Amino acid sequence: MTSPKLNLVQCIAYCVGDIIGSGIFVTPAYVLSNTHSAWLSLVVWVIGGVISALAACVYIEFATTCKRSGGDFAFLLYTGWRTLATAFYVVGSCFTYPCLLAIQIIAFGSYFLQFLGEFFTISLSTSATLHIQRLIGFCVLLPILFVNLFSLKTVAARFQIFATATKLVIVAAVIFSGVYHFAFVSHRAIGLENAPFFDQKTTAGGIVLGIFSCIFSFNGWALLPISIEEVGHPKRNLPISTAIGLIVSTAVYVLMNASYLTVLTADEFKSAETVITPFFIRVFNTDFIGKIVPFLICLVLIGSLNCTIFGSSRYTVAGSRRGILPSIFGALHSKSKSPRPAVLIQGFITICISFLGSLNDLINYTSFTFALQQLCISCALIWVKWQRRNDTKIDPDIFEIPVIVPMLYAVVALVITIIPFTTDWRIPMYGTVMFIIGLAVHFLILRRKRLPRFLKVIDEKLLTFARVALDCHNPDFESLEPQT
Repeated sequence: MTSPKLNLVQCIAYCVGDIIGSGIFVTPAYVLSNTHSAWLSLVVWVIGGVISALAACVYIEFATTCKRSGGDFAFLLYTGWRTLATAFYVVGSCFTYPCLLAIQIIAFGSYFLQFLGEFFTISLSTSATLHIQRLIGFCVLLPILFVNLFSLKTVAARFQIFATATKLVIVAAVIFSGVYHFAFVSHRAIGLENAPFFDQKTTAGGIVLGIFSCIFSFNGWALLPISIEEVGHPKRNLPISTAIGLIVSTAVYVLMNASYLTVLTADEFKSAETVITPFFIRVFNTDFIGKIVPFLICLVLIGSLNCTIFGSSRYTVAGSRRGILPSIFGALHSKSKSPRPAVLIQGFITICISFLGSLNDLINYTSFTFALQQLCISCALIWVKWQRRNDTKIDPDIFEIPVIVPMLYAVVALVITIIPFTTDWRIPMYGTVMFIIGLAVHFLILRRKRLPRFLKVIDEKLLTFARVALDCHNPDFESLEPQT
């Protein structure tokens, strides 16, 4: 995929922008509710960052090894596990990534409607509220899709730098407000005073669930390895930008939680739907600041939406170039090299999926699917490293890590995959059904060497439409065979 490459600053902006999302305003209360200890919750956030760093190392080595965009799909193809690669790709491109986008636009609509409700009297039924939340989400999704139709380096990446800077300003306001309140107003950290490290209610299961939530909040580290063909000097820029992104994000998460706990008691913290709202009301002693908090969260979500569209569209292109999806979705704009058809189809699927379930259902589904994918990727990297253990010539462009790293993360991913079976059987059931659909696509369509003629005609017509309507050129097709 020949296109302008992302430099180091732009890589950092995408990484930080995708990791730090609205979860920092919602997830902390869930983590504290599970650990039942303010001090332990801070440690859990650090553990989440460390586990995410292990996973990022696995993906970076795999990305610099196979040098193909597509994330788990490209990695599993490189390993030779074509059946798993195809199944995960179908699930990811047609459901998981659109689910992630749907989560973000529904959350945006919810917070924006909440913001309007602070200043206007809005009386709606539950059904009408859900539809209006989706409509508001669509209104922000469409302009961001439009931005991604143009050059990555000159348009979308610059927009992402601005969006990430906005996020950092907001989180800096929270952190410095907490420091100011502690240093000049209260001289005490209310939520941390006399708090035991382990509470009587603290359980091993609760700690694991807290870590699970933290890992989901850190999940944006995978964006750049998935889109490695868009990254300049990947051996240098991938590990540096990911390391900076995870360090900055971990520091932000820990400091923001500490700031919350300097102002709020543990009970106030856990009972808040959006913890930043009572925090600002207490710090500034006015309800007005609390009223604009939902709008601030909306600003944070805009950057996350842009990152997800960037990653999901490149993921779609990777499979289309190998004949899994119609050829139109592998086509690139002739000048900007933007994957316009892939961007538009991801937007369309997202709009459809947003009507399928509640926000919590979508979050649980994506968490389980990502954990299952990462478990397979860890095992695949262990296999690749074993296969080349006697090689005397290693590609100098590979960012190589010790084999103990994928082993450790495979254990973590296995635990995370097992947890949903003990909490809500529907989560793994949905993931398993989608995985079976992916396997069916592989065996019923891709294993057949020749498709029916009418499907070939439809494919050619769609590609012609892309050339005429979207000014795209034909995709560069690749084999599903492993590329070593």
